[in-house]
Amino acid sequence: MQRLRPLSWIAAFFLLLVTLVCPGALTAAENDSAAVVAAIESLRSSVEKNMSVLNSKLDKLMYPKWEYKIVNPNRLDSPSGQSRDDVDFAGLGREGFELVGINTYVGYVFKRRL
Repeated sequence: MQRLRPLSWIAAFFLLLVTLVCPGALTAAENDSAAVVAAIESLRSSVEKNMSVLNSKLDKLMYPKWEYKIVNPNRLDSPSGQSRDDVDFAGLGREGFELVGINTYVGYVFKRRL
């Protein structure tokens, strides 16, 4: 039994894939190698395009970009000098922000994905 070269395995895989994805693609061109090569090239370009879209979406998931918002309730605006509870946490949550930190000097730190 003769072993197939690695390139032959790849060609066989693409032929199988073409017959599964486009069942009628190879029936008319069984003996026409040019049509088979064209079908494989078409499938290869389609796979490359889909991989490009997939890689773009994967990059957005793996390396997200964030928008930060710092809310500092101004203690000097209130007549008594005490902190006012004027931070609209629910509103910020509806906008997609989540509280990630509280600091006495900076205030509340929120972030959301862009």
